[in-house]
Amino acid sequence: MAITFACSGCGEILAADAEFAGSQVRCSECNVVTVVPAKSKAKSPAEPDDFGEDRPRRRSRTKNTRPMWVYVLLGLGVIFAITACTCGIVVNNFNNPRWDAAKPNTDGVTVDVPKRLKRTETVRREPGLGGLTTVRSTKWTRTMVGQPLEVYELASSDIPAEMPEESIGPFLDVIGNAMVQADKMRVVSKSKGTMGGQPSRIWVLEKNGSKGTIQMTTKGKTIYILMVAGPDFAPDSPKVRHFFDSFRFDDGQAPPPPPPEDDE
Repeated sequence: MAITFACSGCGEILAADAEFAGSQVRCSECNVVTVVPAKSKAKSPAEPDDFGEDRPRRRSRTKNTRPMWVYVLLGLGVIFAITACTCGIVVNNFNNPRWDAAKPNTDGVTVDVPKRLKRTETVRREPGLGGLTTVRSTKWTRTMVGQPLEVYELASSDIPAEMPEESIGPFLDVIGNAMVQADKMRVVSKSKGTMGGQPSRIWVLEKNGSKGTIQMTTKGKTIYILMVAGPDFAPDSPKVRHFFDSFRFDDGQAPPPPPPEDDE
């Protein structure tokens, strides 16, 4: 068995057979004479360090070699996700608005309109049956970049005499046809309905690529006209139907429809 030990002169690791313990040997590096010990006092290069197993290994640090374009793509992905969520919320609120019961610029009636719309009211004098008549109008609009996305309007005006129920339909036909011709609109469809419990007429009209829907009725000595329009506004959409169906007279003759279910 070989005995390993360090040279007393230069520290070089030397080795000698056990039978030479106590003998003197000369270092081949520095020529210093060193006594061979009885047992090994230095580790041979092949032997592992005694405390190598207990010493914690230092974790090597590696540089982040991920290219910059990966972070750019991750950032764009986050921005896209946020934008998509925001657009989804806007679209959902547009298609499923919350409604408010509104009192228009016409006494005795109520109608539901989507919340947070701009409201404008006008009173003007226009030619009517039997001469000039007062036209009261309340308009609710939603715009984007100055362009109207959807328009809700209720207008009313006085008529000379109260119409009997059997004459309401023909009377409304005359008034509606006159409006269509005066505004040079194209009639897409025409149908009958009810408005606040009264007989009504419904026109779907088109002008300059935009469609609108008009529904009108009369009660007492007043004619009432509901109008909905917008460039991308379907005339048969649930919003249009809710607006028309929500019209009611405050005397309780026509009960209000149940409120729509809002998507939370």
